[in-house]
Amino acid sequence: MEMANCRKCKKIFPMIKEPLCDSCLKEEEKLFLSVRDFLQDSPKSTLAEVSAATNVSAKKILGYLREGRIEIISGELKCRFCGVAITSGNCCDACIIEMNQQIDEMGKKTLPTRHNATMHTMQNNNNNNKR
Repeated sequence: MEMANCRKCKKIFPMIKEPLCDSCLKEEEKLFLSVRDFLQDSPKSTLAEVSAATNVSAKKILGYLREGRIEIISGELKCRFCGVAITSGNCCDACIIEMNQQIDEMGKKTLPTRHNATMHTMQNNNNNNKR
């Protein structure tokens, strides 16, 4: 089991998945739950309103949005590629489709092959000098 320093409190702990120790992970989950609960009661709140009401930083709330754990209706979150308003994640559906198409096309391209290539073994330099 790999040991690591907690990203938040710097305590050494056995890292399984997250770079946070159990106590910091529980604290982070409490923050997320407060944001989620607030949004369930006030679904049309802005980022600033959610941050002020929950005492959770806007940066952390944006992280929840990028992870897809929550959605925002107000249009404050933008696609990282084209800038269109999105509700969660990093990019809009159109950019995801375009990226997938580009990846598919890259996979279809093959490297040129040399049809007349042959294989051989390398001779030892000492054997070459004796001839």
